[in-house]
Amino acid sequence: MVRSRGLHEASGPVSADPPASSRPAHLARSRLPSRQGRFSLYSPADHIIQRSYSEMKNAYEIQAPDFDLSPFTGMTKKHYIECAKYLLERAFKYVDSIETPLSFPPVPGKTYPQPDDPPWRHRSLEFEALERTLTLAGPLMHVDPEVCIRNIKLRDYYGLQLYNALTPGHPNSIPLPEELPDATYQFTCEFGGLFKTLLLLPDVLWPYYTRKQKDEMVVTISKWAHHRTTQNNWRIFNICTLSFLKKQGYEIDDELLKSHLLWVASYHSGDGWYLEQTYNYYTISLFVVYGTIWNRAFGDEYYPEIAATIEKSAHELMKTYTNFFARDGYINMWARSICYRTWISGGFPISFMLKGDAPLDPGWARRLCSGSILQFVTREEFYQNDIPSLGFYGHKEFVLQSYSCPASPFLMFLPFVCLALPDDSPFWTAKENEGIWENLGDQSEKVVLEKPGLILVNHGKTGTSEIISGKVYYAHPNYSKLAFNTHFPWEDHNPDGGTAMEYSFRSLDPRDVRGDDINFYLTGVALQNASEKNIEFTTSQSMLYNAVHNDILYRQAIMRKPPNNGVRYIIDLAE
Repeated sequence: MVRSRGLHEASGPVSADPPASSRPAHLARSRLPSRQGRFSLYSPADHIIQRSYSEMKNAYEIQAPDFDLSPFTGMTKKHYIECAKYLLERAFKYVDSIETPLSFPPVPGKTYPQPDDPPWRHRSLEFEALERTLTLAGPLMHVDPEVCIRNIKLRDYYGLQLYNALTPGHPNSIPLPEELPDATYQFTCEFGGLFKTLLLLPDVLWPYYTRKQKDEMVVTISKWAHHRTTQNNWRIFNICTLSFLKKQGYEIDDELLKSHLLWVASYHSGDGWYLEQTYNYYTISLFVVYGTIWNRAFGDEYYPEIAATIEKSAHELMKTYTNFFARDGYINMWARSICYRTWISGGFPISFMLKGDAPLDPGWARRLCSGSILQFVTREEFYQNDIPSLGFYGHKEFVLQSYSCPASPFLMFLPFVCLALPDDSPFWTAKENEGIWENLGDQSEKVVLEKPGLILVNHGKTGTSEIISGKVYYAHPNYSKLAFNTHFPWEDHNPDGGTAMEYSFRSLDPRDVRGDDINFYLTGVALQNASEKNIEFTTSQSMLYNAVHNDILYRQAIMRKPPNNGVRYIIDLAE
């Protein structure tokens, strides 16, 4: 890792910082609680009141912001609780009673479920909705076991729905692995998320089941825990599920668990980063966030050496973690699964669960964490069907992957694990500050991460931050832009030419125009590829990181494989 500071121009258009005295729009009208609308008790157990759903705004607004403790965002612990309730209040629009499985309307496009999908895909949608909304509901139940949303007690609702989903033979149960074609399934991913939450919050849900109920559910849990998985981050899902079972006294394949753990540890390539197909936010959100939760709940006791290895890499990542965020906490629209948005902000509270002194300034950590959440929840276009849209600010089909569904974006609320921190945690008690930005002035700070091939730039003049990626191994606009800016989300590729922050390429080689097969010059056999495809402009197929030397970044954009099977069309970049 190399860190430097100097005058660097931003790679994209920028705007001047707002005056220091200005307040974000989500705070401008919220200094006093609203006096309008009906109020009702949200739980018969206490006297806390909240606005009814019918009186809610179309986006979250902070009520009574605390500018003494949080001068930049107004957010304190009570506001995190209020925000989580607001988001669940909208999601529970689709829950008529405690018996109603949680499901959301399908969204036309590439995400699942598709109209002709088999029934198990719809069960997957329901299970994903149940598990990922637990990202909010779990911390809320930890803070207040009696919490209700829309007059439904969360502990009763999630307790019943999980029991139904995990009990073989129930009409709402998820299928067992042997009932499906041999493959990997989204269920594995959701089991990992579920038991990450229950490892972190052992007081939530599981203690309220009888032994008989637990034994019934463990049949399904164990089969999916031991089922096949994919390389890289998916092993973490099996790790969390297997570890939970063992912690609860159930028999598991210990050698399988150890194998998954050793593989995960081996994926670390340096600078705190793990190779996950290509480098992306999964390092932060899964390897560090899930990994640290696993360490504290299980690894320290059962696998201390592996836990220490995971811990060491987490501390290494935290050295540059804050450089990914803009001055106001905005996150960057970069890499796949970007509809999860702020899941990378889960690293802020997790840093206070690491051993030893916390690696982050607590006031700055909360300022950035809060700012990233407010980046989205305060925008009306962020919501579609009353839940987070599939996209970034709004529904954007071009950023999505087919493995997502309408419930998928709820993983973005991973930073609400902060509610597991005690009231006296520095994360809650420290006064907000702006960290490096306070002294950056008009300069820019640059961090070079050699192992993942990432350049992080924080521009003091504009308050924006950039990610410049250099190790991209396949054509994917989520990764291959020349630079990614926190305040200028990237745009879709135009096959007629003209693409933001990326070189467009069209070959005029006659062999390409004719559609000759690339093997013709070796075999003499032409397959007559469609020439129409070559008329379109394409973007880089991969990006190679060479080095940073004398403050110049050297990369190579690999544009396309040529027809004669020789070297590829390459653009050498020196920036």
